[in-house]
Amino acid sequence: MIKNYLTIAWRNLIKHNSFSFINILGLAIGIATCMIIFIYVYNESTFDRYNEKMDRIARVTTIIHSPESDTRMATTPAPLAVVLKQDYPEVESVVRLEQAPQVLKYNNDLIREEAFYKADQNVFSIFSFTFLQGAAAGALQNPSSIVITETIAKKYFGTRSALGKTMTCSGQNLLVTGVVKDRPDNSDIRIEGLLSADYSKVTSWIDEISLYTFVLFGRRPGLKSFEAGLQQINDRYVRPELNPKNDNGYRLGFELEALSDVHFTKGKILDTPKGSRQLNAVFSILAVFILVIALLNYINLSTAKSMERAKEVGIRKVSGAGKFQLMRQFLFESLLLISMAWLLSIVLVEVAVPWFNKLWQIKLSVDRGRGMLFMGAIFFVTLFLAGLYPAFVLSALQPVSILKGSWRGSVKGLLLRKTVTIVQFSIAAALMMGTAVIYYQMKFIRQKDLGYNKDQLLAVYPPEDSVFRSSVDAFRDALRQIPEVRDLTIGSQMQIGGLVLSSTKAAADENGIKSGVKSGKGGGGVVAAGAGGSPGQGNVADAGGSAGPGSGRRRELLCNYFQIDPHYLPVFGIRLAEGRNLSDSFTTDKKEAFLVNEAFVKEMGWKTSAIGRRLEGFERKGRIVGVVKDFYYKSLHNLVEPLVLVYNTNPDMNAINMKIRPRDLPVVKALYAHSFPAVPFDYEFFDEMVSKQYKQDETDMALFNGFTLLAIFVSCLGLYGLVTLVAAQRTKEVGIHKVLGASLNQLLSLLSRDFVRLACWALVIALPAASLLMNRWLDSYAYHIRLTGWLFLIPIVALLGITLAVISREVIKTALVNPAKSLRSD
Repeated sequence: MIKNYLTIAWRNLIKHNSFSFINILGLAIGIATCMIIFIYVYNESTFDRYNEKMDRIARVTTIIHSPESDTRMATTPAPLAVVLKQDYPEVESVVRLEQAPQVLKYNNDLIREEAFYKADQNVFSIFSFTFLQGAAAGALQNPSSIVITETIAKKYFGTRSALGKTMTCSGQNLLVTGVVKDRPDNSDIRIEGLLSADYSKVTSWIDEISLYTFVLFGRRPGLKSFEAGLQQINDRYVRPELNPKNDNGYRLGFELEALSDVHFTKGKILDTPKGSRQLNAVFSILAVFILVIALLNYINLSTAKSMERAKEVGIRKVSGAGKFQLMRQFLFESLLLISMAWLLSIVLVEVAVPWFNKLWQIKLSVDRGRGMLFMGAIFFVTLFLAGLYPAFVLSALQPVSILKGSWRGSVKGLLLRKTVTIVQFSIAAALMMGTAVIYYQMKFIRQKDLGYNKDQLLAVYPPEDSVFRSSVDAFRDALRQIPEVRDLTIGSQMQIGGLVLSSTKAAADENGIKSGVKSGKGGGGVVAAGAGGSPGQGNVADAGGSAGPGSGRRRELLCNYFQIDPHYLPVFGIRLAEGRNLSDSFTTDKKEAFLVNEAFVKEMGWKTSAIGRRLEGFERKGRIVGVVKDFYYKSLHNLVEPLVLVYNTNPDMNAINMKIRPRDLPVVKALYAHSFPAVPFDYEFFDEMVSKQYKQDETDMALFNGFTLLAIFVSCLGLYGLVTLVAAQRTKEVGIHKVLGASLNQLLSLLSRDFVRLACWALVIALPAASLLMNRWLDSYAYHIRLTGWLFLIPIVALLGITLAVISREVIKTALVNPAKSLRSD
């Protein structure tokens, strides 16, 4: 019997090869796309879950409470780890990690390795590392030791054993005491090298807040209750350090995050790159949509095709075949088709994943165990949904109805196909609108006036070591002499790494007081001493005293600061709203002059000119001499926050920003190599720097667009197949209309209006739902486009255009059939 079923199924597949091809290809693409999205979402959702003690590990982060605002940081003070271990018995162990990029020499080339960290010795007892050479015990006890990954070992030692060898890292000889297996790509902190750290001499809670701190609990903790107990740390340890500075309005608080949540937390300064649970949900829904479209295609085409097999069913029933016997046959046919689709989908996944990784610079891999389990589950769901209903419909046909011909006009069948088509069209229209909104939002970002000119603007980062101090000065002077450099400025970086925080005091107008600024919204700025400034600058207690006279109450904000020189505004093309720039002509400017941005003025609620108003912050007291127009020193995900610019008197703030054409870069590179022969050339063009801020957005857009195109393609396949069947079934009707004198345009209208009407109903359903979802997505940007009428017009025109394009060939072909031929036989 199985052989008979197989023979009939194969003959039917070959006889209706175009129908079979459409069904197999559509289903295969839908399944493959669903699988690829599953791999992506699973990869994003399992960050750090490979750690064996994951459920007992939490990250501690810091809140800087200031008089009018709170600032959240992903890092903590160094002494916190000691306090957690000695004062909280439920804590089993604490480890601190500090980013420490190193310069290594390889084949006469200097290579900067970013993913190197300093760490406590107990890092191996908290996180899971697999040692390939050496052992975890004592691996970082020696201050001159280093543990590297197998990738770094192969890179610098080739096939030789790295254990016991010496590596020169930033001029320091370190002994390789261990080689560990590469950590999975879905690690929130990417580690390729670990250096021994010693924080025993660091006692300040407020000078440096730059370490990532992770806690291992003895048993799975209640993080909220434990977090509440951390509030006493401020009173016992931080407050005694703040009291001598008279900073009574400041305090430190601490929050805990489960390790599994760290990859998705946002809005914390100095944090690692983050994922998005919302995006994972969107992609998951998209995967379901695409699979549903593919399944509906199969069901739609199979039930429509049942009309052509009605006589076969009738004859077999008259010959004595039972309903369940017919169901088994049609289920077997579905099993054959679906199995072929699945085999094709597996091939597509294997081919597509490496292509996706290369195209969008992501690292996805197929987990054989979980992947096959997922595919197996979807296979049975597919077989049940796509195979059972058509088999039930076909086996339920009655011989009497077939002989009378009443089966052709089945209301239930027509209603099902119309419903399925509307669902497909609705999903396609919603995805079209989403694609359009995402595209124009990214275009808006790329074309947005940032308030400064990033074109032909180069940032060069000389070494910060004091050994190179004199060389930095000579390098700067030499740059000023070469004609390729049109102008340059020395001071804070514009983007990541340039910001420091400082308490800022000023008098508000009597009736102009606003709510406090929300400093630190979104990632993107580097703050706190040790991260972007020198000790004593950028901490939570660097200003004291009176803010001077004013008509309103004194306000105290925790503000972002840039350290600049008089060339900064001209080089960046930043415009003044009022007042003047900093100048070397005024000797007091170095210690007493402030520039502020328009956001600062707005936050203070000043209704009259800000020029001449007294300000205090960053260990300075003076007056505002100029107001700069707002410029976007963070990404457009963030509102422009209050910013203060002061004269750069810090010798370690030596980022050199210059106007230069990209083709002249070799000149600067040669000069850099001459000045710092032992240091790799560290530079970045500002247009590339800005693009990096939206790299994840661009990747998300590309993935969404790609999956949307696949969904539309699968919908078109199903639509084309359905139109082909419907056109074939209505050939005689068309012939009768032609005999009665119907024109070609009338025939086209007759055959296409049903599909156009279904597309219109789909648009009515899809557009409101899509606008609601896209408005929520746009809200993740502080600056974004608005959903105007033409954005709704795009999916309308696209869906109707695609519908007409897909159905036009078969409709015209049917309309041009000779009536004599179409009416010749029933």
